[in-house]
Amino acid sequence: MSIALDTLILFLFIIVPGVVFRRFYFQGEFTKQFNSKTLAHAIMASVLPGLFIQYLTANIYQYYWRKIDGNGIKEFYGELAKNVLPETLFDLDILWNVLIYIGLMLLVSFLLAVISWGFVRVLRVDRWFTVLRFRNHWNYYFNGEIKGFKSYKGLLNGKVIEVRADILVRIENEEPRLYSGVVKSYTINNNHELEYIYLSKASIYKKGNHSSNKKRQLKPIPGDVFIVSAQDIINLNLHYITTDYQRRYNLKGVFNILVLAAFIALLVTNYGYFVSDTLFKTILIKLFFVFYLTFVVSLIRAFFFDPKSEKRNSAISGLIMLIVILSILYYVLRFVIF
Repeated sequence: MSIALDTLILFLFIIVPGVVFRRFYFQGEFTKQFNSKTLAHAIMASVLPGLFIQYLTANIYQYYWRKIDGNGIKEFYGELAKNVLPETLFDLDILWNVLIYIGLMLLVSFLLAVISWGFVRVLRVDRWFTVLRFRNHWNYYFNGEIKGFKSYKGLLNGKVIEVRADILVRIENEEPRLYSGVVKSYTINNNHELEYIYLSKASIYKKGNHSSNKKRQLKPIPGDVFIVSAQDIINLNLHYITTDYQRRYNLKGVFNILVLAAFIALLVTNYGYFVSDTLFKTILIKLFFVFYLTFVVSLIRAFFFDPKSEKRNSAISGLIMLIVILSILYYVLRFVIF
């Protein structure tokens, strides 16, 4: 009974938050990295973040809610280990506190994953340090992010706006064919091996019709999306189309860093506008401001960074209306309900 109970507690309070963290950290193009080859690997990969999340949760819970009764936990665990149901198990107040703690633990797991992912991707830390790099290396190549790698330093100047690929494909009982096009998307399997490449504006290199002209010419392929199976690829050549920009005026990157710093400050601040008399109310208020800040950030992006967007004006009007409504809602929640 004791071993089974230890396993259950380890799974609930260490493994589960670690799994939640990994689920939301490996997102987007890196989702498949969440899938582990073995159960043992999945458990081991979840223990370290789970322990850190448990430490943060316990400190936040004690600071905002109430002190954790160590003696009470020992008595509760001891009675369970003796196959005796503790009387406190049916105490609704204690049960409510346990549910709040578990909910807070899952919320911390989610927020820590999102913040960590934003730190690595927005600040491009994964391009500087190999240990933080994701296994899906194809994403770095097909999006031109390799220009941030030390080994490719100086290869590209400017912002990558398009990636063109020349793909030599194996054809059974025929000589290989060379295709060209703009890389739009790709898929990988669970082992992060390339499966398919999706091209637009696809063309094929063909020999001239006249015997005097044997030089290969580029012939457009009718259609919108051309799909190439990676199993048939012999060679792959990528060409990056870039546009010049002045690095010192890269305000968008600075803005992203400031936004990330604002979100982190919002989550850890104890300023009166963002806290209440209970942990539950404080979480609601901070979640409210997370959504509020998200809309404000979207408004700034639409106003300053998307000047050529066709829906810019309607987006700005809608965001302003939402921000006004949320401001009124905050006043009602803060001073009327809370």
